[in-house]
Amino acid sequence: MKHEVVEPDDAKLTALLRQCRPAAPPLPPGFQQAVWRRIQRDQAQSPATEWVALVDQLVDWLLRPRWTLACITVLILMGGLAGVLSSTAAAKQAARERYLAVVAPNQVR
Repeated sequence: MKHEVVEPDDAKLTALLRQCRPAAPPLPPGFQQAVWRRIQRDQAQSPATEWVALVDQLVDWLLRPRWTLACITVLILMGGLAGVLSSTAAAKQAARERYLAVVAPNQVR
């Protein structure tokens, strides 16, 4: 087997590689104008679209695993705190009613 050392600047190799490369298909007519129209349309977004994009980014940020876990934890703690505060108020009201029933039984409705 014959081994040839090929230089990186070999003209024959470069010509052969260019022949083997498939030709790029031509772009459809009006392609560049369509691209520029899309770019201009995207740059001229309405405020509502920007608001939707902002909400979408916020949702993406919140749905990351660590933030999702943190949000769920905060919601559970807030729910527990609300339950404790609600039950404390209900217990105080029941204690007041029992006290009034003992002290002034005729005044309790």
